[in-house]
Amino acid sequence: MFENSVTPKIPPIPKQELFLLTRKEWKTLLLIADDRKNKDIAKQLGIKIKTLRNYRNFIANKLNETERDNLGIFARKNRADLYFWFDYLKVE
Repeated sequence: MFENSVTPKIPPIPKQELFLLTRKEWKTLLLIADDRKNKDIAKQLGIKIKTLRNYRNFIANKLNETERDNLGIFARKNRADLYFWFDYLKVE
């Protein structure tokens, strides 16, 4: 009866610590995943560059990414899964 039904595939969450992020931090992370420049991210979020740097540091600390470039590498590598989980969790 259900042989032809399609079960949606849920990707594994890249890091459990993602549950700790606020909505603004999620949006920041997704823009980083899109490989946007800091200037563009700050403009889209309506914040100053210095505030964006603080957000990046907060996110990196929550995700245990200690090296400066690791957050960008992590975000770009997991871009599709991050977008899935953002939508799936309906981050508020």
